[in-house]
Amino acid sequence: MLQLIVFLAHGGLFKTPLVGQKIVAAAMNTPVTVMSTAGEGGAWGMAILASYMMNKGQKESLEDFLDKKVFEEVDGQEIYPDQVDVKGFEAFIERYRKGLVIEQAAVDNLML
Repeated sequence: MLQLIVFLAHGGLFKTPLVGQKIVAAAMNTPVTVMSTAGEGGAWGMAILASYMMNKGQKESLEDFLDKKVFEEVDGQEIYPDQVDVKGFEAFIERYRKGLVIEQAAVDNLML
């Protein structure tokens, strides 16, 4: 099984400090780092990808480009999963999975 060491989160979910980050850390049971640029959105990310395509070195990977040219001096905050939240999320997922048969029964018996 693949074990993540840290999850680098980016996107609108992370505009409000700690809220989305705490939930994702619990859901993945993995530390989550959010950088100060995390809430910039899709257009910013697309511009970064375009910059990579135009400015990358001969054999430079996207990972290296991001590490050395985009995020090298960006501040980030890492949080670790709270084990109480992890257990709560695991209980939620267990109940959710058990409830899928209820949804399937509703679909199977839906009168049109």
